[in-house]
Amino acid sequence: RNRLHAIVPIQSQPLADSLLLGLRRALPEEMIRAFTDTGSIHILAISGLHVGLVATVVFYVFRFFGCPFRTNWLIVSCVITIYAGLTGAALPVLRATLLLWVACTGVWMKRRVAGIHALAVVGALLLVWNPVSVVSIGTQLSFLATAVLISLGAWFRDQPTREPIERLIEKNRGVLTNAASRLSRSLCWGILLSASVWIASVPLVASEFHRFVPVAVGTNLLIAPLLPFVMAAGFACLITIGLPVELCEPLGVVAGFLFDTLTWLVAAVASIPASTLRVHALPTWWIVIWYLTLSLLLLHLCDHSKMMKESHGRCFRGVYGDRDWSSFRQKMCALGVFLFGFGVFGVGLQLMPQTLKESRVTIAAMGHGCGIVLKSREGHCLVYDAGRLGASGTALRSLRATLLSQRIHTIDYLVLSHADTDHFNAVPGLLDEFCVDQVIVSPQFLASSSRSVTELQTLLVKHGVPVRTVLRGDVISIGKSCVARVLHPQRTPNMGVRSDNENSIVLDVAVESKRMLLTGDIEGDALRALLRSGLPQADILIAPHHGSKTGLPRKITSEVRPGIVVVSGSGGRDWPLVCQKFHQGWTGLRAVLRTEGEQSPDRGAVSITMSDDTMSVQQFTPAG
Repeated sequence: RNRLHAIVPIQSQPLADSLLLGLRRALPEEMIRAFTDTGSIHILAISGLHVGLVATVVFYVFRFFGCPFRTNWLIVSCVITIYAGLTGAALPVLRATLLLWVACTGVWMKRRVAGIHALAVVGALLLVWNPVSVVSIGTQLSFLATAVLISLGAWFRDQPTREPIERLIEKNRGVLTNAASRLSRSLCWGILLSASVWIASVPLVASEFHRFVPVAVGTNLLIAPLLPFVMAAGFACLITIGLPVELCEPLGVVAGFLFDTLTWLVAAVASIPASTLRVHALPTWWIVIWYLTLSLLLLHLCDHSKMMKESHGRCFRGVYGDRDWSSFRQKMCALGVFLFGFGVFGVGLQLMPQTLKESRVTIAAMGHGCGIVLKSREGHCLVYDAGRLGASGTALRSLRATLLSQRIHTIDYLVLSHADTDHFNAVPGLLDEFCVDQVIVSPQFLASSSRSVTELQTLLVKHGVPVRTVLRGDVISIGKSCVARVLHPQRTPNMGVRSDNENSIVLDVAVESKRMLLTGDIEGDALRALLRSGLPQADILIAPHHGSKTGLPRKITSEVRPGIVVVSGSGGRDWPLVCQKFHQGWTGLRAVLRTEGEQSPDRGAVSITMSDDTMSVQQFTPAG
């Protein structure tokens, strides 16, 4: 890595680290989003693509110097094994490395190994070595793409050879005509491969990442010719260890230009309107039926390619061959029509309106921050705060997962309790990825002199999102089953209130037959004044100021009398004392949960579902 940074220009180093070494930590969030939105995120992780490129280069280099065929395969396998170890041996890399060793074994035994059989052997080995890997979306997509490529490759390779008259016609054509013809065939074959992998992976990507990327095929075809040159230039920089840096600077300039060109191409495609669309997760039964049918199609394709290979020794155009070819076309058409119709049915499922039986509140695990998602029975959504101290990217990922798991793509109301960045620094990302109908803040929020608030206001204007200010007595209707009433800030300004925390928006939310109190970071004199004015009793209390003692835990539970207290955060150093005070304030308190504790059973997002007179609480701990 140090050698790479010494040669490659600084602006290209994060992408170089990711493409060549699998290190994505330094990649800007905008670049990751661009690759994700164009369906090319797979090239940022060391995978079978990288292994294939390295193996091809090594194979032809040694072949050029006259290395025997079988020895060449052994050398390539050893080099790839070392490369896999250097890059962390991720599962896609292990899969590709093991496939290479299976092929190498076949070469040394002078036996041709069927690609789909080799993939099955590798899958069995990985399943024995790491059974949990089967549930990884990366492993599933990796094996799926490989199976599609192997099946289509075998079918294309074992096609019957062209008639002598066709070869004669091609021989008599001009050089340019033949070159154009070969280029056309290669382009069509590339489109077929890319489209097939994309179609096969769409349901998995939609269910896991809630994305549909219509430009993925075009993007991968666009960057495919460039990628080998990018990788070759990058690896050339890596193997210059021992040479003076000054001597290698021209190579670094070339590599930097190629990296920048790749970035520009992906960013240009990502800027196209509707390059990526948010979709709902498909039902599990639909996914199972789709992939069972697809497996039958691929297996039938491999079986037919084997039959064609065996028939090459006899007249393929005989009666037996014609009958078998006709049967193959009929079966393929039947499976294809079924997949097409079933795919249309899946699109219909996406467009069907949701019918919910309950309302749900999810307090996301945001670390020292806050992100609360409320989804009413009618499907409307209110998000209360969206931020985390010093980690906006992590906050965005937590909220994104929470929203998409509930098939939420439109935020009807985004309430920002006050002007501390740990409560709103994920908003820019939400504006990019979700439709936000309205942002609700207090007048004190807009009057803040914070640079972050000013930047956020500019961003809201850019996205055309209306901003509404609220004070005590205002109402936010989230549907017939859910209404929020503003308890704070007061309509009469309190001259003693000085901090942003004391200007927090406090909401009394009626959800179904239950009530919930959202308190932001209210503390000090403002909280005492609110307690004196009388707080309503509630079933759920979101503790003020991340559960710190400045949130007056004993007094607020004594006044509100909640059944459950949820702390968005860890509660700070005084947590044992704060937890004790919560219970002292109200003996009817059944549980105090926090999203960020020291032990795994004491942390994780909290989900509360409410329906009629019932309420259930679940905490998603790291231990499951």
